[in-house]
Amino acid sequence: MNWKKLAHNEILEIASNAYVSYNPTPSMSDEGPETALVLEKDGKRKFFILTGDFRREYEEAITRDGIGGALAFFEANQDKLNGWSDGQCRGVLNWLAGEIE
Repeated sequence: MNWKKLAHNEILEIASNAYVSYNPTPSMSDEGPETALVLEKDGKRKFFILTGDFRREYEEAITRDGIGGALAFFEANQDKLNGWSDGQCRGVLNWLAGEIE
């Protein structure tokens, strides 16, 4: 899997409306590195953020089960939920994932 390096973070595209973003030094948070599952619907983005570097774990989950694997990994790691995360509800994630191509 290829991570695309941007100015402050790295992006791994899953689908046209889903990606994983890793930010080693987020400016808005003092919680440390963060890894976000980012989903888009109707032009709006939701950031489901875990505190820590989970690039390898997301890669493995996506390789195994696609977007479903990414969602399951996020759900299984709620103890690492970042304070800036848009949510933690599995129902919201399922609703958004239903729109993934």
